[in-house]
Amino acid sequence: MSSEMSLANRFATIDPETGYNIYYGAHADPVRLQELNTNATIWHPLMNNSIMTDWAIEDGSFLRLGTLTLGYTLPQNLTRKFGVRNLRLYATGSNLLCITGYSGQDPEVNTSSNKMVMGFDYSAYPKSRSYIVGVNVTF
Repeated sequence: MSSEMSLANRFATIDPETGYNIYYGAHADPVRLQELNTNATIWHPLMNNSIMTDWAIEDGSFLRLGTLTLGYTLPQNLTRKFGVRNLRLYATGSNLLCITGYSGQDPEVNTSSNKMVMGFDYSAYPKSRSYIVGVNVTF
């Protein structure tokens, strides 16, 4: 839990362990920031500006099973008894499996609509998994 006040680029955060700390946005003490983020999975320097660094770069390689369709066409000697020339049953699944070491939701999702800025993941929703079951009938 944190409480922030903002005035002229200065931020005051009440820290329950140390009392009252003052953070000046233009200067950061790297040692103190490292202490604050020792057990953090996502580093948070309490800064209001973006700094590009390699601390959050991960291997984004993956293997995905995008679409799989399984179907069965019944033999015509069975279907003709019911006045049907052809009867096919099928099931299709999309985005069924993704094998990756990436710690985010989906290594293929990008939060930027700009194709020049690929590879930024700000907790975008992953691709949805879908299932379809169907029947094709020819009379």
